[in-house]
Amino acid sequence: MSYLDSEPCINYERSWDTTETERTVALVQVWDNGTKSKVEVPIDDNTKGIEHLVMVTNEEFKLACEELQFEDEDLYIQYAKCLKGNTKFYWDNVMGEVEDADKTTVNFPTHQIDLIQAIVGEDQRDVLHEWMETRYKKPPNVHPIQHHARTLEIFRFMDAVPGIAPQADEATKKKWLFKSYPLKFRDEYHTSGRSLTTDTMLQVTTFMKKLYEIEERNRRIAGRKRGRSPSNYRGRKQTPTQF
Repeated sequence: MSYLDSEPCINYERSWDTTETERTVALVQVWDNGTKSKVEVPIDDNTKGIEHLVMVTNEEFKLACEELQFEDEDLYIQYAKCLKGNTKFYWDNVMGEVEDADKTTVNFPTHQIDLIQAIVGEDQRDVLHEWMETRYKKPPNVHPIQHHARTLEIFRFMDAVPGIAPQADEATKKKWLFKSYPLKFRDEYHTSGRSLTTDTMLQVTTFMKKLYEIEERNRRIAGRKRGRSPSNYRGRKQTPTQF
């Protein structure tokens, strides 16, 4: 089965409730002078989807390691503490193929990629590129500013997962963001004389924001007009009904 037949491993909506308190583990570093530092890292158990592992647990773990200065084999020991359930199962399988001498700071990111690949396969970046190129759309009820932020998150995730295709460049990502808007918005953009060649992604979003807010305002006005009773409609005379 080719990547064109596959579904992306994430959706536009996150697969977990971001308002819920994260379950965390405390990673502790004991310094040479006997003092301790502690950082809480969210645990991943493969119940919240691969995006949670990549964008929450892995990113928070990276920050924790920078603060606590974990290196080499200690990186692997501490990372295992952040994984539970199926994620820990996959990690143990990956580690089963790694010699202790290869558990280094340099190799650690590669082994994290191996974990992701074990969970979602080796071509998810290609699948996500195809999704962006042909099917990625802004939901009608999402404001362009929110859409911009979510799209950048997906781009970061896309760059972090394995694939045969190289990481998309900024021009391609800008094209995908632009194509996610309705055709009428894209036509307005071109009619205005703007160009994707010179506009940044933020400038594209700012233009789409204006169109979206005009459309929303017009929709509210139309809704208020439809909601008026005939007796309250300005300019219309009411003739009493004859019985």
